[in-house]
Amino acid sequence: MIVLDLEWNQPFGGRRMEEIIQIGAVKMNDSREITDTFEINIKPQELKHINHNVRKLTGIDDELLADAVHIDKAIRIFQDWCGTDFVILTWGYDDISVLGSNLTYFGLPTDWLPNFYNLQMIFCAQTENLNKQYSLAYAAEYFGITLDKPL
Repeated sequence: MIVLDLEWNQPFGGRRMEEIIQIGAVKMNDSREITDTFEINIKPQELKHINHNVRKLTGIDDELLADAVHIDKAIRIFQDWCGTDFVILTWGYDDISVLGSNLTYFGLPTDWLPNFYNLQMIFCAQTENLNKQYSLAYAAEYFGITLDKPL
């Protein structure tokens, strides 16, 4: 299984597209142990300057992405890393919808995408809080998980 976290640039003004600028992921085995990590920065093609709110939230800026790879190469590298037999886990639906819309926008295949599961909804169902959306930090605290890195 692959736990996926994307970072994307927000449009300025009236533009609607959110452009992926970083893919982060971890691979886990059946015992939920991390077996590998993945991170790649992606050079923006449409939203060439990082929105100031995105920069503040992620620490990703124009300088960091100046020598990043194009999305087509980043996706190929990510696909190779994922392998052929996997599912994707996310916290919320946004990562999957942004990934799909970026693949479509840039003319990249989507047929390799496997099933995905929204861990936020699973958490809410298991804690009987179906009408709320909780942060990942809240879920970690709820389960007594100590975070050794900032979210």
